[in-house]
Parts: sequence; C-alpha cells; structure tokens
Amino acid sequence: LAFAPASLIVSAWVAASLTWPFGWDHGAFGWVGDVIERGGLPYRDAFDVKGPLSFYPSALVQLVAGRNWWGIRAFDLLLLIPSAVIVSRIAARFAGQALGLGAALLWVIPYANTGFMNTAQPDGWIAWGMLFALSPMLLRDRIATPALLAVMGASAGLAALLKPHYA
Repeated sequence: LAFAPASLIVSAWVAASLTWPFGWDHGAFGWVGDVIERGGLPYRDAFDVKGPLSFYPSALVQLVAGRNWWGIRAFDLLLLIPSAVIVSRIAARFAGQALGLGAALLWVIPYANTGFMNTAQPDGWIAWGMLFALSPMLLRDRIATPALLAVMGASAGLAALLKPHYA
C-alpha cells in the first residue's frame, strides 16, 4: 500500500514531463543540435560553453522525433527508466524486492522534483551511464573483467566529453 501513492505520483510526473517546455539550457542544446543535424559543427557553426557530448543527443532526438519539446523529454525517460530498474535490482539484491521497488521510486521522485529546467539534461544522463557501467559489479559477486573495465573507461571518457571534471 505504501508504494501505490508513490507509483501514482511517478506515473503522473512521467505523463506531465512530456508536456514541459524547454528551459534555457534545452534551447541551447536544441539550437546546437539543430546545427549539427543540418551538417554543421559545434564550436565552429554554433557555440555554447558545454562539452561536445552535450549537443549530440539533442541532434539525435531532433533527427528521430523532429523539432519539438517532448522528444528530449521522451529521450530522458528512455534513460531514466532503465536506471531506475538497475537501482531497484541493486537495492533488491541487498534488501529484498519491496525495498528494491521503493529505491526505484525514490530514484525517480527526487529527479522529478528538480523541475523542467533541470530534467532532460546531459548531466543526469552521464550519471545514469556511469550507473549502467558499474551495475555488473554491483549485481554480481565478481571482480571487474577487462571488458567491464573497458566499458567503465568508455563511460568515464564520455563523461569527460560532457564536462572535463566528470572524468
């Protein structure tokens, strides 16, 4: 019973978030992404102070979904939901299924609480990418394999392309 209200809140937020407009960062990402989609290059044809990885997801979303507000929000959800599932599985491994579900809800609710300006941002996507990279070590009792270390290193490299201090 405790999870039902939180699940309803998360479901309502998911639906509402698809209607949220761009914030100023989203507009800058969208603009540079539009330039990239049309064959231009960041820093030469369009400039913003973010790292180059910030712009390419916007370009990809515009290529797939067109120029709109909901496309980047849907992309955000496509990354948020699997990360919540990973958090749920990690928590369930250590504390049981019920707390795993609670952990997933608690993963989404604070993120949703940051509002339309701070959701659908590359910073969150990098954090989730790092979670994806680390999850095999957290979900299994094994040491890092060379392949897993390569994935983790690639994630750190991608993070550095977003903002150098994320490396």
